[in-house]
Amino acid sequence: MGFFDKIIAAIKMFGTPEVLLLLALVALFVVYGRNIRRVGTRGMVLIGVFCALAGALGAAMRAIPGVQPTSFLVMMAGVLLGPGAGLAAGAVSALLFDFLSVVSIYTPWRMMLWGLMGLGAAYLPRKLWLLAVYGFVWGFVFGWVSNLVYFVDGFLPFTWTAVIASCAASFWFEVSHALCNACLLLFLSLPVAAIARRSGIGRPFVKKKANENDSVNLHDEGGTNA
Repeated sequence: MGFFDKIIAAIKMFGTPEVLLLLALVALFVVYGRNIRRVGTRGMVLIGVFCALAGALGAAMRAIPGVQPTSFLVMMAGVLLGPGAGLAAGAVSALLFDFLSVVSIYTPWRMMLWGLMGLGAAYLPRKLWLLAVYGFVWGFVFGWVSNLVYFVDGFLPFTWTAVIASCAASFWFEVSHALCNACLLLFLSLPVAAIARRSGIGRPFVKKKANENDSVNLHDEGGTNA
């Protein structure tokens, strides 16, 4: 099945919630479109690289419960290039992720969730520990909101007991996702940011001064604005 055939088949399955999500996503792109354009040519290339890696790695590691490098790359797009880039990286990565496996009613939800994840990361203070906490929390948010899809679409009767049971059943998957996010952000954020900055791309991130233990904010006026 080709790309457009997958899209058409998925659209036929979409209900009102998925249509509303896609419309909300379009509205967010309208709001943050100017920010996306502001990253420049190099920034757009970096967004493309993040999306390609996020989609490919996410699909390749889908069989490993909770191990989701897509989330890390989406958040780094937001941190380095601003909210619009984080939104774009999240939405496009989700589309590629599902195209490489299966496009379904979950696709708009993943597009919105990863888009919001990348968008929100852009507004965090430049503190590495705070970014790790943010990623950890999103590991649970992403999974638990995804659990609601079949209830929202009416495939399963909605009761709080059923929702709680669903979230309890997937708890360890969410723990794995949360820990994966936190560990990748703690250990790979600075190397990825350093590579981007050496290429003249992205906003400054945190570093440690030689004589201090605490991370400090770097604000380089030449960096990309949020």
